[in-house]
Amino acid sequence: MGPRCGAYNEVGNHLKILSSAFVSSRQTAYTRFLKRGGKGTRSEVLSVVIRPSNQLKITFLEAKDITDIGSLKASAKIFVPGGANLYAARTYRIKEEEALRTYYFYEFEIGGQHVALAVGLDNGKAYIAGAAAPQIKWKDDGIKLRSAALSLTVL
Repeated sequence: MGPRCGAYNEVGNHLKILSSAFVSSRQTAYTRFLKRGGKGTRSEVLSVVIRPSNQLKITFLEAKDITDIGSLKASAKIFVPGGANLYAARTYRIKEEEALRTYYFYEFEIGGQHVALAVGLDNGKAYIAGAAAPQIKWKDDGIKLRSAALSLTVL
């Protein structure tokens, strides 16, 4: 099932997600990766997952920002699988209409797969953009895949 009409807007090379819509954009994101010059052997995967934040961490209050579910380090236990080799973890902020929105970014390797993951939160929902490829292919396509994950913006 593709995105519903109005579920996302492609602006330049950025994937902007409207926070009230369901998105399953594996095919669309893969097409965008190919347009950016990716080699596209179908071993690369780009996807966006939306989950209620209370499925990630049990809280009584609705999480409004990614920092509401924990620090970058504490949240790594939620987003980075145990046994993974963590290469990078950082917080970044994007200016939006009303304020700055905080995002977490993780890059890791597990089971021969290199993964870049960006996470943002809005109205109790976590938006997770992930890009993965076999470690051996990451040398060729890693910059484009990382950029695709980092292009996540929740509106």
